[in-house]
Amino acid sequence: MSVEKGEVEERGAPGIVTGSVIRPMVMGDLDQVLEIEESSFPTPWSETLFKREIELDFSYIFVLEFNREIIGYVNFWISVGEAHIMSIAVKEGYRRSGIGSYILYYSLNIARRLGGVYAYLEARISNSAAHALYRKNGFELIGIRRGYYTDTKEDALIMAREL
Repeated sequence: MSVEKGEVEERGAPGIVTGSVIRPMVMGDLDQVLEIEESSFPTPWSETLFKREIELDFSYIFVLEFNREIIGYVNFWISVGEAHIMSIAVKEGYRRSGIGSYILYYSLNIARRLGGVYAYLEARISNSAAHALYRKNGFELIGIRRGYYTDTKEDALIMAREL
């Protein structure tokens, strides 16, 4: 099944934030996404990287919007039956409320519709909140990438699940 980047939108994250919408990211969302990115990661992605991701044919970025405010996003790639979760983050003040799970669940469903069979991701070995989120959503540990994060040389857990 083919899914165009601009055609996938869902209103009202059930049980999460009534009145929210999850939709493809557009350039006008960049400032808010960068704000979430910078408060979420020790080495945040740059504006240039996000702009590139929006333009790549195999890259998908979705935002969760509530009252015209972006409160979370996910970026994933689809290639040859594989979905690779590149980044997922939720705005401070909305964390640990189920929004991350909802965004992840949504993106995995889209990845499956796009032909994904397996989903993969890396998470900092020290990021126990991320590990819990991914395990809760069916991901299992399949390996470790030694020194994966160039900023700190921290190892990454490689996690995967079937779609």
